[in-house]
Amino acid sequence: MKINNKILFWFLIIAIIPSGITGFFGYHIAQEKLKKYVYNQLTTTAEVVHGRIHEFIEIKRERIVDFSSDGFIRDNTEKIGYYGDIRNRVFNLSNHLVENKMPLDPDILETFVTDMHGFIVASSDQQHIGLNRPDENYFTGAKRDGIYVTDLHRSDDADELVIEVSRLLKSREKGGDIPVGIIVNRIKGSAIASLLVKDTINKEEYFVPDSNLTTYIVNRNNQIIAGSNVHKDKMLEIEINTEPISKFNETGEETIGVYKDLLGNKVFGVSIYDSQMNWLIIVQEDVNIVFADMKYLRDYVIVMKIVTVFIVIILAIYTSRSLTSPLKSLLEGTTRLGEGMLGHRLSIVSTDEVGELADSFNTMADSIQERTYSLNKAKDYMKNILDNTHDMVITTDTNGCVVEFNTGAEQILGYARKEVIGSSAEIFYLDRKIKKKLIKRIENEGAVKNYVARFRTKQGSDISMVITISQLKDNSENVIGTVVIGKDITEKVKQDEELTKTNKKLEAEIIERKIIEIELNAARESAEGANKAKSEFLSNMSHEVRTPMSGVIGMTDLLLDTNLTAEQREYAEAIRESADSLINVINDILDFSKIEAGKLVMEEIDFKLHTTVDSVIDLFTVKAEERGLQLSCFINPDVPSLLQGDPGRLRQVLTNLVSNSIKFTTNGKVDININQVKETDTHTTLQFLVRDTGIGIPEDHVNRLFQSFSQIDSSTTRKYGGTGLGLAISKQIIELMGGLIDVESEDGKGSTFWFTVVLEKQSSGIEVPIELGEIENMRVLVVDNKTAKRDIIRRYLESWNCRVEEADSSVEAMKKLRQSSDEVHKFKVVLVNHCMPEIDVELLGKEIKADSQLKYLTLVMITSFGQRGDEDYFRDLGFAAFLTNPVKQSQLLDCLQIITGSKAIIDKDPTEQIVTRHSISFERNQCIHILLVEDNIVNQKVALHIVRKKLGFHADVVNNGREAIEALEIFNYDMVLMDCQMPEMDGYEATKIIRDNYSAVQNHNIPIIAMTANAMKGDREKCLEAGMDDYVAKPINVKKLSEVIDRSMCVNGILQA
Repeated sequence: MKINNKILFWFLIIAIIPSGITGFFGYHIAQEKLKKYVYNQLTTTAEVVHGRIHEFIEIKRERIVDFSSDGFIRDNTEKIGYYGDIRNRVFNLSNHLVENKMPLDPDILETFVTDMHGFIVASSDQQHIGLNRPDENYFTGAKRDGIYVTDLHRSDDADELVIEVSRLLKSREKGGDIPVGIIVNRIKGSAIASLLVKDTINKEEYFVPDSNLTTYIVNRNNQIIAGSNVHKDKMLEIEINTEPISKFNETGEETIGVYKDLLGNKVFGVSIYDSQMNWLIIVQEDVNIVFADMKYLRDYVIVMKIVTVFIVIILAIYTSRSLTSPLKSLLEGTTRLGEGMLGHRLSIVSTDEVGELADSFNTMADSIQERTYSLNKAKDYMKNILDNTHDMVITTDTNGCVVEFNTGAEQILGYARKEVIGSSAEIFYLDRKIKKKLIKRIENEGAVKNYVARFRTKQGSDISMVITISQLKDNSENVIGTVVIGKDITEKVKQDEELTKTNKKLEAEIIERKIIEIELNAARESAEGANKAKSEFLSNMSHEVRTPMSGVIGMTDLLLDTNLTAEQREYAEAIRESADSLINVINDILDFSKIEAGKLVMEEIDFKLHTTVDSVIDLFTVKAEERGLQLSCFINPDVPSLLQGDPGRLRQVLTNLVSNSIKFTTNGKVDININQVKETDTHTTLQFLVRDTGIGIPEDHVNRLFQSFSQIDSSTTRKYGGTGLGLAISKQIIELMGGLIDVESEDGKGSTFWFTVVLEKQSSGIEVPIELGEIENMRVLVVDNKTAKRDIIRRYLESWNCRVEEADSSVEAMKKLRQSSDEVHKFKVVLVNHCMPEIDVELLGKEIKADSQLKYLTLVMITSFGQRGDEDYFRDLGFAAFLTNPVKQSQLLDCLQIITGSKAIIDKDPTEQIVTRHSISFERNQCIHILLVEDNIVNQKVALHIVRKKLGFHADVVNNGREAIEALEIFNYDMVLMDCQMPEMDGYEATKIIRDNYSAVQNHNIPIIAMTANAMKGDREKCLEAGMDDYVAKPINVKKLSEVIDRSMCVNGILQA
């Protein structure tokens, strides 16, 4: 098909199809809108007629109700049947109906009254008086329903179409419930037809009937009772059965749609059912009248389409001619360009797309001409490159004959180009079978890349080449030959061979090194075995050393408690210090050996935190005072006391840190603070801080602190001593307890060492509330010039609900005391620091006791350390108690309870006995009886001295386990201190017998504490498995033993925790 025809065809398609679719849908949309409009108009008309019928009937019903309520009518109707003078009553009643009732409604044809037998007793039409109508619907209906409206019918009495409305009349004299007759209004049938007349329709109801509309009212018998185009004389004579009527009779549904009318014409119609009168109202309009305008619209659209097609054809012919003329010129130019006339150009002058196409053609022709020139130039350039490259490039045809042979190939192979053109390429290959293999690979794969082959030069020498062979194809993908590109790698091959030799030599050296490494590993394992053997040796030796050391330290303590000369005391104290240093070194080495051997384990036993911390404070109190340092400790009240863990290891870490702080602090203070940082239902995380004002640590040395055998520098070891193991061991212990340890320090300004531990709360460790007694709400004055000391004591007192005030001088103290003497709540206790500058404590005490208004006060002295005679001295000054710094919370509480009478001193009058930290402990322990089981005479003396003299317990001693059993059978002791290794019967066997319920001992559950020189892993577990309750290692340390005894007594309920 030519372009002219195509343009004409598409123009017609584009013009006709859219216009046809638009016209089609537009026509149908207009048609549907018209239908909707007509249906709305018909529905409105039917609803208005229905409303008028309903209103008409209601008016007639109300009228008959009004008539029936007339007393005159009711009374005369009743009396006609029972009283004389009937004629006058009938006349009067009929006359009343004519004169007073008929004028009220022009639609009433006749009004009459019947008795209860159907006889007409009065009527506006006197001819009907006396007629008997008992079977009429108006009579039976009113008698049945009280009020009744008949359908439109022809009355035999009136010979006219009527509707009769009747109502039951009731007597007024007999309660109003006795029926006496029936009153009937006979309505003209023409009144119904008047409802459809135009002039009778009220325009205020938004209904103006169209002259083209037809309205019918049809009864249940399909008879027309009224119609807009039916004469009133034809009512009830025309019977119709159109679709609305038949549909309603069959299904009871109303109609809206198109159907055929009585004459067979198509109409639009709607029907509405009036349930009150059982009538069907039909409104309809002829379809032809409705669509008269639509036919005109359809004819108009058809004419416009024809005109449009004619115009499109004219435009298509013009357009096709204007387009095809320049296209012919383009075709001619393209043909000449294809014939090689590259200089041919088009001369079409136009500004439209055709002109642009012509310009594009000319531009394309210029581009083709330029590219052809460039291509020829590139071909020459490529030939120049091939001739000047150092790589070999050879092309062959499909028969394997050389077609191209570049300069690089001439230089590498030694052949001249003219010598090999047309010759077979096989002359270059050293192994001619290789070429056949390569040809097969090229046929399968299309190319062979980086293949190493041996070539032979014209001179006969062999060379190594890495070649790439590819197929040459024409535009139709037909193979026309191959191209071989090669590079001489003879020198590289030689270098690779040398490299291979070198690699083999290196591999041999690596194997030799691995052998050496295996030997080194074996040597290391041997060294580790020797190291473990050394650790085990040290552990075993520690037991042998600790046994005599226990005697040395114990006997030295006994010696120091005797009356010695100054020189003798100096020598004895030197022995004790040396022994303590030696036992500390032994302990550090033993712990380190346990760490190396992997035998350092944590105990899980119940303990009281305050007791553990107090034992550390007691250990360093004297040493701190000797160095002029202020040692203080504060345990936050929210820290739980009853815990489960390893108190010994916890004490070891805290002791190490406090010892270091005192060692490296020449003046100032050392503070210990313990806080709770996290708490759950079962565990608590505690933070311990040891802060000093010592020499500090340089920043570059901090990382070395927790390394084994490491100190800041060698001068530190010479000046302060130490093994350098303490912090390393502490780090290991803290990590095993689930915590962290670190330090914050500034050179020359002091250090703060802190660590955290995670401890389990005792499962049955519900702390018993402290019975405060008299001290609760007690007013206390704290006198001390040191703010830090006052703060600690104040916080302790406030945790017991005391009311605390502070004074930093005696003057301020006296001022506050005298002011309180006039107040209701006076001070009861005064805590005074003995070591305050510019304060004469003796004068302060005497001044208070000399004042008649203050002598009632109870005075407590807090001194740095006690000396012989202090008890009598302070009692004479009027002090009731004296305590030593740092004041421990438990001692302060016991002291206050004793001096206020909340806790009595056993067998002594608290008013005559001054209270000291020793008296507090001694009075508590005097009631406890301990059995010491020890075979070594020296250790017996040491242990008895500690238990009796220093701790205040009653104690007896036996030599072995058998004697212990006999003693426990005779006397019920409170506790047993049991050595493990003894003749005749050791501690393990004795403990098993004690725990045996069938043995003769009095108390099978008596607390048993092991005392042994064995300190290796498993020793404690062995004691516990035997039935012992706790464990303490020799040599016996007074503080450690006291703490273990206190813990055991608390756990077993001997003393209150």
